[in-house]
Amino acid sequence: MAQSAGGGRRTCESCPSIDVRSLQRQGKLREDNWFQVRWSDGQQVRCHSLAWELVFRGPSLGFGATKTPGEQRIKLYRPRCRFGGNRVWFICRCGRTAAKLYLVDDVFACRHCHNLTYRTQMVDASTRAVIKRRAIRERLGGGADLTDLFPERPAGMHGRTNARLRVKALALEHQSFGAMLAFGTMDEALKLQRPAPDGTLKIVATGEKEDVA
Repeated sequence: MAQSAGGGRRTCESCPSIDVRSLQRQGKLREDNWFQVRWSDGQQVRCHSLAWELVFRGPSLGFGATKTPGEQRIKLYRPRCRFGGNRVWFICRCGRTAAKLYLVDDVFACRHCHNLTYRTQMVDASTRAVIKRRAIRERLGGGADLTDLFPERPAGMHGRTNARLRVKALALEHQSFGAMLAFGTMDEALKLQRPAPDGTLKIVATGEKEDVA
């Protein structure tokens, strides 16, 4: 069951969702293919993939062009990619293309139709930056502990993508640290600072400092 956020709106993270990109990667969008989707709260639906639409079947579903009880049909949009292949998008009932649809009140629709917000929009700037940093680490195969070393580039990820994520994570680190200082939470800010790994710093000169005339 979707839960309301602090501002009274439900969040995307609290609602069962289905991601068309994930379905495509798993090879489930083959024509005339049947498969099942389950969520952690026990809800489940059967899906029938056709060439240009995806049919959801469940005991409580009942919205769609056919208005058949227990069934909802979602159109698929398959534009060609510039360098071959094609992408797949859902076409929501409002006409928007969407990668994700959310199940609210027994209807699949985009977050705009369900008036959903993201959890990160309901928190302060420093917490939002921390959440995004953890998401980047987990995407790279690391853990949520921000004191751990930054994960190495995972196999199969382009170097440019990895570099972009590293730059974004660094910017978020400065953002979260600065926001905590601005709000006077110095102790929390210092906890996010991790020591440099052994061997990173090297002594390049010793002796007394001399001013150059």
